[in-house]
Amino acid sequence: MKKKIVMGLCSIVTVVLLAGCGSDTKDEGVVFEEDVAVILRDEVPALAQTADEVSTQTAMQETEESTVVEEINAPEILITPIEEVWYTEDGTHVLLTATSSKAEVVNEGFDVLAQALNEWSDLVYNEILAEAEEYASWAAEHFALMEQAEAFQGYYTSMKLTPERIDDVIASFRALHSNYTGGAHGNYGYTGYTFDVETGELLTLDRVIADDEGFQAAAIQRILEVLEAEPYASGVFSDYEATVRGAFAQDGFLTWYLSQDGIVVTFDPYEVGPYAMGAVEIPLPYEEFKDFMAIKYRPN
Repeated sequence: MKKKIVMGLCSIVTVVLLAGCGSDTKDEGVVFEEDVAVILRDEVPALAQTADEVSTQTAMQETEESTVVEEINAPEILITPIEEVWYTEDGTHVLLTATSSKAEVVNEGFDVLAQALNEWSDLVYNEILAEAEEYASWAAEHFALMEQAEAFQGYYTSMKLTPERIDDVIASFRALHSNYTGGAHGNYGYTGYTFDVETGELLTLDRVIADDEGFQAAAIQRILEVLEAEPYASGVFSDYEATVRGAFAQDGFLTWYLSQDGIVVTFDPYEVGPYAMGAVEIPLPYEEFKDFMAIKYRPN
């Protein structure tokens, strides 16, 4: 602004100098107060406009910052592995390792979910311990039959959690269940556990889906299309279609979780194909399937 005033003053001085010879009322090179006043009056509207623009921009920035804070208001989840080990009587060999996962909410404002996850984690831990006690007795019998102790491979049972979709509405986890109780290899598979953040409820699929009939038809079609293409087409069992349809027909039989991108349906090894094909996870993208979901649980 100072630069504008100085330039204006210089212009006036130039005009006065050029006109000085023909005027007896003003001295050459003199800038009168009324000339400066005119310049300042011309600047005032521009000043007011600039102030209004700055105020508007500041208000918009504050609104945008406030919106961002609201969007990231979600529980923060800490997953902690818990391990128990069983040994031979002499303590020289591991008979069994049991691993569970504890899910905890570490930020404030989600007390209901925090309590639900604590209770659920304790329940899962106790179930794994009960299972592990039985497996440990099998392992001890197996070890006693070994001619060479060094050839014994310790048994294990495990449940490892991975957070998949965590927001202000849903806390969904992908769980890897695995165990080994002798033989050529262990067994494993994926499933999911999905909680309502507000109520702490462990959700079944029929609570997440509003249009069950429409969802089943569309989901079965998508899953069959994936299995009928490579890399699965050359390895699936001949009755894979019946298995898929049966998973939807039997209440609670279908295994699933919610990821950031969609509903993920899972099949363990040996369900739709041999062990070598591995576990199968088929995503149902939100952009195609969210309209089947209950409004509350649709992604933002």
